[in-house]
Amino acid sequence: GERFPIELSHLWSLAAEEQFYLVWPLALILVGGRQRLLLALVVAGIGITVARQFQLALLGDDTRRILFAPDTRSVSIMAGCALALLMARRPLHVAKLVPAALVLLAGGALILGVELVSLSGPPSVLFALASVVVIAHALDGRSVFARALSVGPVVFLGRISYGLYLWHQP
Repeated sequence: GERFPIELSHLWSLAAEEQFYLVWPLALILVGGRQRLLLALVVAGIGITVARQFQLALLGDDTRRILFAPDTRSVSIMAGCALALLMARRPLHVAKLVPAALVLLAGGALILGVELVSLSGPPSVLFALASVVVIAHALDGRSVFARALSVGPVVFLGRISYGLYLWHQP
């Protein structure tokens, strides 16, 4: 059975954010400025999370479990943390990352086959990493991504997207 009303199921992202806001500052305090150590821990966390996704998928666990639980859905947040740590050390040469993003997206599409809408399982790491590459590339104000994301309608959609997300189901 369901543990919460379906009308509120999309609010899981708020819970994921709040858990991040509790864990990330503690991680920063515990490593005491050792960014390499923190980066290694984040990358290890990504690996552990993907392994857990594979484990649950192979055991035939409910896809909602893989989608909503923090031990299996934190890949995207950790990938963003890894990007922030890498950017703090030295800006990435983002133009070199675009082919990697395309390979990751193509690999994800091949793994998923026709089920491109189901990103809750192990292939989600490919999309998280590709998203990080796109974000890194967009940080370069001269890039195609930066220009595309600064077009008026896209900026407007970005400003209202979170509100739309919160209200789309109820």
